[in-house]
Amino acid sequence: MKLNSLWRSALWGAFFGLAAITISPIGEEIAVEFAKRHGWISGSVETLDSAFYRLRVLWNNPFFWTGSALIIGLLAGSLVDWMLRKFDGLRDVDRTRDLVNLGHQVAAAAVDMLPRDLEDDRLTHPAGISKVISLLHELRRFQIRLPEGETNPRTDLGARRLRSFFAALAPPLLAGNLELAREVHLWFGTSEI
Repeated sequence: MKLNSLWRSALWGAFFGLAAITISPIGEEIAVEFAKRHGWISGSVETLDSAFYRLRVLWNNPFFWTGSALIIGLLAGSLVDWMLRKFDGLRDVDRTRDLVNLGHQVAAAAVDMLPRDLEDDRLTHPAGISKVISLLHELRRFQIRLPEGETNPRTDLGARRLRSFFAALAPPLLAGNLELAREVHLWFGTSEI
């Protein structure tokens, strides 16, 4: 991190140095005239004029402009890199927040799918099935695969498998661990649960 800030500081210093050299021929006449009028350099105008002459020679040198283009390009690239890293960091925060929200939905679905009594038909109710189907589409958006075998929420076996899958899937999602969540489907075989 220190090297990165040192690099950026060196680039900014080089940029401002180049800017000062670039605008120096414009300000030369003004600076000399201003110093003469205020009596700051009564006898040493030649020294100031010599310094500006050297800057003019440097300003007309093609290597100066090549180096300037290189430094300005490095500075622009460094700024673009910094902005993209900030943007990527914001995307990671958004993705983690979305994963945690999905984890809460999965955990709630696993609890909702538990039978309350022997005649509970909560899962076979169209509203309950539509919530599960919407949740399955959301899992597909994050490329989280379902376990192989029966996963139809309308059947008894599929509902039990999905309930177990959701119960196992909720902790990695709540932790924001997408890689582990994508592997949860491997924990379930094709046999009945």
